Amino acid sequence: MTLPSFRIAVRRLTRQKLGTTLHVMGLTLGLSVCLLIGLYLHHELSYDTYHTHAERIYRVNQTWIFSGERHDHFSTPVPLADAIRDEFPEFEAVSHVHPDYDALIEVGPKRKFIQDHVLFADADFLNLFDVHMIEGNGFTVLNTPNQVILTRSVAEKFYGKEDPIGKTFKLKDKLDLTVGGVAEDFPANTHLPASMLISFSSLTSEYYGAPLTQWGMVSGGETLVMLPPGEDAAGLQPRLQSIYDRNLNNDPNLPAGETCELSLQPLLKVHFEEQYRGGGEWVKAINPKWLWFLAPSDWVFWRWPALILLISVRHKLYNAAKKLGSGNRWAPVKVNCCWPFYRKRCCCPDYREFWPIYWYSLACLRSTV
Repeated sequence: MTLPSFRIAVRRLTRQKLGTTLHVMGLTLGLSVCLLIGLYLHHELSYDTYHTHAERIYRVNQTWIFSGERHDHFSTPVPLADAIRDEFPEFEAVSHVHPDYDALIEVGPKRKFIQDHVLFADADFLNLFDVHMIEGNGFTVLNTPNQVILTRSVAEKFYGKEDPIGKTFKLKDKLDLTVGGVAEDFPANTHLPASMLISFSSLTSEYYGAPLTQWGMVSGGETLVMLPPGEDAAGLQPRLQSIYDRNLNNDPNLPAGETCELSLQPLLKVHFEEQYRGGGEWVKAINPKWLWFLAPSDWVFWRWPALILLISVRHKLYNAAKKLGSGNRWAPVKVNCCWPFYRKRCCCPDYREFWPIYWYSLACLRSTV
């Protein structure tokens, strides 16, 4: 019975080519837009959620206050990480990372690359974030000066199919680095999409451009911490602020009236709070208002084609009932109509080609409620 019904449906649809084309195009366009918006929303809302301890990871941000204005920024000075380790021994992990942009890589005399997303990181970075190693021990590499972990794609870019472990390259004509490990590429939904991880002990004052112990110097680096389970981030604010009060706000060289405050930002909010610039130059923060706008739009695009199709099918069912001389012409198009009525009439050629589309449209509508 299914095959004859299908043939009749195809025959009827081919007779009404314009209507069929409009319905199919509308349904296809609506569902396509719906899926694209849904995939985009899923991607944006999944930033940094894949990390095992994502809910306990926080980024330390700073806010400069001068002339009555507040200026928020994610970047913090290098010595802050060590100061936090001393002040908060209960923290499970504390890491400071320093990004580098458009770094010149010299693999050989005739092989040079401009590589972005270069990141200096210490071993605690691996305790904070999920980095899947393919070769080598990540903790050993990041604890050893002048060693680096390459991602799979960068290792293939530099060395092709050769084993990269033990090979060396020069970074900006300043650092000679040895490949100690290879990791899987970082997912696209992270605010730190590093292409390589260089041990933080490789970073020198000459390369950095300022003393690494200077509190008043920032260069895009982030300080990240992992709180113990159940720890309230707000309750740590006074102790955290005391670090800056001792090391920066009491600096006699600081202009009068200028102060700096520290705050903890949940990792899961980094991508959605524009005042802190998200992931810096690598990944821009997104305004959540756009997501609130797209979410109902996605709902509309999902329901609208099915609704148009449902109205069209109901109209055809009404005309079919009119031809049969039904006393109640709208009875066959009521969703809660008694089953015997459907059973008697769904075999009629005027009805049966519409029921698959009709019930599919209802399923689409009900699945979104």
